[in-house]
Amino acid sequence: YVESRTLNWEVRKRNLLKELLTYNADILLLQGVDHYTDWWQPQLGVNGYDSLYKSHPQKGGVAVFYRRDEFQLFMSEVIEFKELRHEKVEPVFAEDQDKRYNLENEDVALVAALQPWEKSRHPSALCVVSTDLDETRTFLRTLQVRRLTERIESFNSKLQIPIVLAGTLYLEKNEEAYLTLVTGCKPKIERPPGRPSQPLCTQITTASVT
Repeated sequence: YVESRTLNWEVRKRNLLKELLTYNADILLLQGVDHYTDWWQPQLGVNGYDSLYKSHPQKGGVAVFYRRDEFQLFMSEVIEFKELRHEKVEPVFAEDQDKRYNLENEDVALVAALQPWEKSRHPSALCVVSTDLDETRTFLRTLQVRRLTERIESFNSKLQIPIVLAGTLYLEKNEEAYLTLVTGCKPKIERPPGRPSQPLCTQITTASVT
């Protein structure tokens, strides 16, 4: 049970800001972020954070905040999972060979490479990721995670820096998407065997076997 007053945005925004600042974090990876331009960007900005943001029309956007006296941004990329709608995708499960997937979604991810300043206490640059996956469709989450890992691998291929990923993932431990993130390996799809080819007889013989 939550009092209705607590859900009021004017109350929530101050409580949320206070909570975040108590962590004294150098990097904040947030999802479900609304009121970015009129609250989060200016309020966290005056507390020493620069930021990146990508909106989501229904769920609020994803954001990356980092302390400007610790890090500088030198590369970033936006991933829009709606691009999956325009591609022919392989089935997630073998029994779905002929299934037409509903890939409509507006989910997004932000990938950023942060370089520590010379006097920063951080020893290495970081590749940080903030993402929000589909809440209800397991097959879509699997495809989103495949795309996410492919894009992160491409983004980080020349940098080869540690990766930190945070998100609203909705994953369970038995999901292929979860195993992909944990192991870094694409799940193997078991396909039914195809129709055997017709045997060819190239030479007729009358020899018998004795």
